Amino acid sequence: MKNVRPSALSPETAPDFVAGCPFCIIDQDRTTIIGDYPWSRAILSNPRLAPGHLLLIPKRHVELLSQLDEKELQELVSLIISYQQKIVCGLTPGCDLRQNYHPFEPQGEVKVDHLHVHLIPRSLDDKLYTDAQMYEEDLFQTVPAQEKERFINFYRRLGSECV
Repeated sequence: MKNVRPSALSPETAPDFVAGCPFCIIDQDRTTIIGDYPWSRAILSNPRLAPGHLLLIPKRHVELLSQLDEKELQELVSLIISYQQKIVCGLTPGCDLRQNYHPFEPQGEVKVDHLHVHLIPRSLDDKLYTDAQMYEEDLFQTVPAQEKERFINFYRRLGSECV
């Protein structure tokens, strides 16, 4: 790859760097860095779902929020709040916040196995709404009593044994 710059973390400086990860190695031809912080960075999503779609990415290669240490988590949450405020005050009236974890999908152009949070500027007439979310009422279902009981029991007894 040409014009590729290692991130602040590299195999020599961090054991949690993963060669070939597009968020550990930043391709400057494809990636626009909006902000570079001690433990995270903000980039424009490319590809994007909406104009201004932003990704907030920890510099250390992890896949789950629970794998961040306290300083990384604190910085990431602060950035989420700050950039969401910028979006709703100056860009669009709404903002989707997403963090997907899909280990069952292979990594590809759209799916990356490195924790990242999407901030997607939203408005009532945006393409996401007109192409998909206008149909979400058909997807939402009333929770049956048996299902409600199952998940009450599951979430109330769940400890940290999975971590």
